[in-house]
Amino acid sequence: MQFITLLNKEIKLLLKNWQLLLVSVLVPVLTLIASYITSETSVVELKIGYIQNFDSTVALLNNGIQDMDGIKLDFLKFDNINEMEQELSSSNLDAYIVIDNETIEMYYNASNTKGQSSASVINQAVTIINAQNLVENYPDLVDKVNQTQCLSIELNKVDLKSKSLDPLVSFGFIWIFLYSTLNNSINQIQQEKGTKTLMYIIKSPINKINVFLTKQLAVIFQFLLMNAAYLIFVKTVGLFDFKITLSSVLVWLIVILTVSSIGHLVGMIFNNSGIMLIVELVLVFPVLMADSLSTNLLSKFISFFPTYKATNLMIESLQGEIGNINDIIFCLVTIFVCYIINYSILIKKDAVKLCDITS
Repeated sequence: MQFITLLNKEIKLLLKNWQLLLVSVLVPVLTLIASYITSETSVVELKIGYIQNFDSTVALLNNGIQDMDGIKLDFLKFDNINEMEQELSSSNLDAYIVIDNETIEMYYNASNTKGQSSASVINQAVTIINAQNLVENYPDLVDKVNQTQCLSIELNKVDLKSKSLDPLVSFGFIWIFLYSTLNNSINQIQQEKGTKTLMYIIKSPINKINVFLTKQLAVIFQFLLMNAAYLIFVKTVGLFDFKITLSSVLVWLIVILTVSSIGHLVGMIFNNSGIMLIVELVLVFPVLMADSLSTNLLSKFISFFPTYKATNLMIESLQGEIGNINDIIFCLVTIFVCYIINYSILIKKDAVKLCDITS
């Protein structure tokens, strides 16, 4: 009866914090929607200067890039080279070209990404124009050249479902598995301290194991709500296809227990909300950035984080793999250690100091 009462209290508190549930799902969903809209509509516009009276050559270059998706060349007319040099130095131009009969001299800032892109695009456009000219005016020569080529290539599009996670889909799962779970776990303890109910829990004959067990079940319930909503969304829009297996469920359980045990420990140790927020950010955002940026350097630096180990297990399970056994053992040890410390604090620490009550 005591267990049911405590669990009922935790579920009610969880449902009262519906804003947290909503934000936990909306953040990754809105990120995916924004990325999808941007990728569908984004066009790289490159500003390239040229001197007047060479419109015909510019028209040829424009025709040469027609098949390049996401690229738009914006050719701007100038009276002389000095004007173009000034515009390039002030970053109003990405590059400029000087045309002398059939020769194009191009000037661009090599330290600028759009400058490099401009050089690459113009070079490709010239190659395409020359190839088209050869095919149209010298077909016999083209046949001879093709016969002497030592290599040939055929490009075949194959639509395959990749096992690897899209970085933005992965961002959503990390947000739900790590940030939302950790934040909710810390908030559970913060609420108990803020309302001073933790003091009554310590002083009353309530089984302390039931306290953490019911809080843990509430965290799992919250996770199921968020993850189900996110899985339905990414599967509906065709971004991710996943089959739930017993092994994946067990891995998810280990991940959630690992993260929530850390959250409960942080909430039990600290009373200052600012410090708790810093700890939360340190534990989650390096992991989030390492996965999104796919950088090995940051991954090596945070490889000892329990949240990093839990993330590896989560991603591997989503890819249909069981996961590294060392990561599983590390997470299980983390759960055990955290709850031993949590239990010790709850039964031994002074209730007034734990709740930070000042006279």
